[in-house]
Formats: sequence, structure tokens, C-alpha cells
Amino acid sequence: MDIEIFCIACADVEAMHDKAVTLVTPARRAQMERLQLPGDQLRCLGAGLLLRHVLGVQKDSQLSYGEYGKPYLSCQGAPGFSLAHAGDFALLAVGPPVLGADIEPWSAAQWGHTSQAGPTARDTCMVHTWMTECEQEVWLGASEPEEFFLRAWTGKESLLKATGQGFHLDPASFSVLPLTDGPRLFQGCEWTVMWRSVQKHQLAVATQAPVAGLNLIMLSACDLVPSIVAR
Repeated sequence: MDIEIFCIACADVEAMHDKAVTLVTPARRAQMERLQLPGDQLRCLGAGLLLRHVLGVQKDSQLSYGEYGKPYLSCQGAPGFSLAHAGDFALLAVGPPVLGADIEPWSAAQWGHTSQAGPTARDTCMVHTWMTECEQEVWLGASEPEEFFLRAWTGKESLLKATGQGFHLDPASFSVLPLTDGPRLFQGCEWTVMWRSVQKHQLAVATQAPVAGLNLIMLSACDLVPSIVAR
């Protein structure tokens, strides 16, 4: 089974902001209002647009939530999905029922003290917080420590999001080594984690189902607005 990853750039979301806000659900608009930074609001809006365009989510009642807040489609037999947004993009991964995705920007210039901040691999405090002792040892000897950290970070977040536990599970309590596409054990089960680089961003997806490949689909405002308006 393939996993489809739909991405939209924040710049495109900004270009259609006024119209787009009227097209997402009330809960999504309320979530946007709770965010203080314009960039965070755009990413949140982009996620809402992708939900509507790809999965037809027009009403809050079409979504249900797990114990820790992971969203699911309410209808029986629906595909699994995972939302992620950071840096320049919002994305929606669609595939098996148990699915998690994460994306983080490569450029240190995009990181700072915001809700979208991403620690660099030089930040040893974060390394000790996120990584197992074995992962820390590999990171110390890595030729590209920032790349290693981002792959470990997105891999862990994709697994945490797939299980629905999020940060209720300590990310330093498990390893995602090796940082190559393929199966690995997590919580006593076999999982598949896959990584891709997308326009100076690192993304990762995790699922329990066998995966044939990842299909990345870049969307623009022109793709989203006509189809949304027509619904």
C-alpha cells in the first residue's frame, strides 16, 4: 500500500487567506484564533484546507479524537491520516488506519523561540532530552549531526503521532535506529518508518502496515480553491 503525502506551502495559504478561512471548520478557525503567531495560524489553516480538499472534511462532526487528541475520520472504514506542519509547509499523509507523519525545516534560520521552533543538533540539551544513550553516541560520531538529529526527531514524532500517544510517551524511551527506510520494533510491534527530504525540510512517516512507497503531491492555491469552492 502506498502512502500519499499532500503538501501546501504557507505562502500559497497566505495568498488565499481571507477566502480560505471561510472554508475550514469552526473548530479549525477556533484553533487558529488560539495561536498568536501569523506563521502558526497559516500552517493551521493550511492543514484545514488539506483536510477538506483531500478527505472532504467540511464539518467538525466528521472527525473523532483519540484519548490524547489524535484525530480520525468518523466514518467506518475510512483511511488513516496524519497532519503535520512546520517551517514553510503544512502536510496531510493519507494511508493505512495507523499512520503518523512529521515535518521539520532544515534551515537553522527558520528556527527560533516560537511554537514552531526546531532544535539544531548543536543543542546538546535537546539531544539528551530526545535521544537514547545509543542514539547520542551515534550522533556524536555523525559526519552530518544536524541531518542525523532531524531524521531521528521526525522519525520519533511520526511514531508518537501514529500511536496517538504523542509526548505522553518519553521520546528518549525508545530508539529509531537505524535511520534508514524500513521496519523496526516499537512497543513490541513491527513498524515501518520512511523519510524524505522536501525543499529543505525533512519529513517522516510511520505505520504498522506494509508500505510500497510514498507519493508526494505538492498542491497550490489554484489546486485547492477551485475544488473547495465546487464542493
